[in-house]
Amino acid sequence: MSDTNRDDAERIARDHVAASDLFSMCEVVFQARTLAEVTQLGLCGPVLYGNLDASPASSWIVYVSDPQSFALKSSWIVVVSRTDGAVVYSGSGHDEG
Repeated sequence: MSDTNRDDAERIARDHVAASDLFSMCEVVFQARTLAEVTQLGLCGPVLYGNLDASPASSWIVYVSDPQSFALKSSWIVVVSRTDGAVVYSGSGHDEG
């Protein structure tokens, strides 16, 4: 796969999350953004620790949210490479507060 688009990233994230069995998939919303879009919207961007196979700047950041949850917590994100569609990170965005 090359040049992964927004729709592809959301589909890849949905498949990844479904396989992990972390969320009830009937309620989950997926929204892919670039790091530039996150910054432009004034949102607190993710803080990713450790070595990633791809930079968040060259990836899609797919926010996974459950509209039924009102808890104040970090975003759950799936980082998908725009180059090859690989999931390079899945977990907390460490963006609480």
